[in-house]
Amino acid sequence: MTGKNVNIHLSEIKLSQNAAKLPVEFKDFKIDAHDVLITVNDFYQIYATTIDAKNKQLNISEFHLKPIESPALYNAKNVFDLKINQLAADNFSINQDSLIIENAKFVKPQLIVTSTNKKEVKENPKEVNLKIGIKNLDFGQGSVLVQHRDKTKVASIDNFHLNLKDIVFDKKTVKEKIPFAFSTHNIEFENIYFKSDPLQAVNIKKITSNDANILISDVEFKAIGKSATKDLFNIKTEKVEILNNTSKFAGQQLQLQLGKINVYHPSVEIIAATRKVKAPKKTNTATPDLLANLGSLHIIDGTFIQKKQGQEKVKVGNFNVELNSVTTNKDILKESIPFHVKNQLITAKKIDVDAGKYYRLKVDHIKNTGKLTAATNFAFLPKYSRAQFNRLIAVEEDLYTIKAKSIMITDKNSALGGKTSIDLDHIVFDGIDCNIYHDLAPPDDIGVRYMFSKKLRDVKFPLYIKQIDIKNSKLSYEEVAEKANIPGKITFGDFNAKIRDVNSAKMKGKPTLVKVDSNFNFFGDAPTDVHWQFDVANKNDDYAINGTIKNLSVDNANLFVRPYLNVSLDGQIQYLKFDYKGNSSKIGGNFYFKYTDMHVNFLNKNTGKEKKVLSAIANIFVKNDSKGEPDHVEVDVKRDPNKSFFNTLWQGIMEGLKKYLI
Repeated sequence: MTGKNVNIHLSEIKLSQNAAKLPVEFKDFKIDAHDVLITVNDFYQIYATTIDAKNKQLNISEFHLKPIESPALYNAKNVFDLKINQLAADNFSINQDSLIIENAKFVKPQLIVTSTNKKEVKENPKEVNLKIGIKNLDFGQGSVLVQHRDKTKVASIDNFHLNLKDIVFDKKTVKEKIPFAFSTHNIEFENIYFKSDPLQAVNIKKITSNDANILISDVEFKAIGKSATKDLFNIKTEKVEILNNTSKFAGQQLQLQLGKINVYHPSVEIIAATRKVKAPKKTNTATPDLLANLGSLHIIDGTFIQKKQGQEKVKVGNFNVELNSVTTNKDILKESIPFHVKNQLITAKKIDVDAGKYYRLKVDHIKNTGKLTAATNFAFLPKYSRAQFNRLIAVEEDLYTIKAKSIMITDKNSALGGKTSIDLDHIVFDGIDCNIYHDLAPPDDIGVRYMFSKKLRDVKFPLYIKQIDIKNSKLSYEEVAEKANIPGKITFGDFNAKIRDVNSAKMKGKPTLVKVDSNFNFFGDAPTDVHWQFDVANKNDDYAINGTIKNLSVDNANLFVRPYLNVSLDGQIQYLKFDYKGNSSKIGGNFYFKYTDMHVNFLNKNTGKEKKVLSAIANIFVKNDSKGEPDHVEVDVKRDPNKSFFNTLWQGIMEGLKKYLI
């Protein structure tokens, strides 16, 4: 120790060999010293411009705890450099068992923490049998800098004020996660920065906390680098309120007790990785000993966007989240969703999703209240015109345009995460408008088209939907053949359907037989009903389907008969019926066709003009009327594995008509 004009007076001095207590005790003291330099050990020195202590008062000017060696030499994870412009304490008493202070004040404390980059250090834990009590502790105009050994900044606080009341540090509190207790606090931090990892950092303009409430202003979680293998985030929010905070540690357990959290106007941007790297398997780490209760969480007027390679993949114009009675503990943390919510309200507006190479998905509004999810103005739209789409595809492919006025989903017992299962009670589609366009000009798609039963069977997780309703809908299918005179177009107006027991044959105790009952107006004016069923568990993909089309006009019939059979019809159709069974290899059964005044006109494939002579000869053999219940014709069509189920059904119907007409 060195110094100038050093005067020290201590009375009734007692020394202690007990390492758990203060090494010295005295009754009265008086210290007056200038330019004091104390070498604490081989690694730290303490410097002070002046030390003035008397009558239970202590004042230290320009205090400096200074490291004197390179960080690599310290047997510690961090090295501390602390400067305090003014340190004052009054009305304190000291003995071997305790240090009691009425008021302690630190003016302009500046702390620099430098990492030594050491993962583990040898520690010599000591038993503490000492009590320190401070009635009022105040830090003003402070700053903190945390840095790596190479001086790269990790975290900082430009300015802080901290006031704690009734501080107690003793042999009981030292064993807690926070080794001291206090009654009330008042905290204010300004311009906070910390780097969460090499690619992300957090900036916060201000944090204030007055006992139970914490207010955080202008929070930004931003990307500070680029990565092809890791998602990056840019998140901003104007304000975060944490209200009625009574959290504490009980032993080693953190007990989070929060009345309410409000997050105002967050904007969330995700920059998606261009190539994902498979994450290493996590080792079995201990679950945190946590007990948390949150009264409510409100996220107010947020926006969301996900980008990949500069292109918008997902965009949400506005979202709000309200979760009430949120709880978790060390057991709940092990579940796929690591918290429980009593009730919730989540809304999102103007959702726009890049749905792949050719489509975008848009939804005006989504509302979720837990088990019930409602969506309005759903649209699955092509990115390209029909001509552009045909230039882009390598082989024949359908082009879909799908809209729905509303979708209502009622969940029963679904679970997401490591053990995903979808168990839904009901889905209602209202006001679907679906158009399917298919141009036969591109090369054939020779890929295998699987049956619906196999597609459902191949779903990797348990899936069960008790009932799907389709209401007030319309569908149309257009097919353009290269040499066809007009496009083949099929429309289904006023379409309604009930689909029961949709499943993947993986949910124990649930039925595997799917039943579909539908009714619609074929071509807008022909009442039609179709009934179809198949068993997902049946690996032969057997199914049964039957239907009736009534009062179909010949003008509408010609729209699909003409391009498929190169004939046109005159007359009246009363009904056609089919009753088919099939599997992945074939379709067959009975076909019925009832009509009056029927004439068949054969057409030239190239010109579309009628072959009058052939037509006249053919009509000699065609009955003009089918009186009574018509005899059925038997249909047996081999399924093309490169064609869809609906194409196979259509070929079965065309085969039935062909047998009647040609």
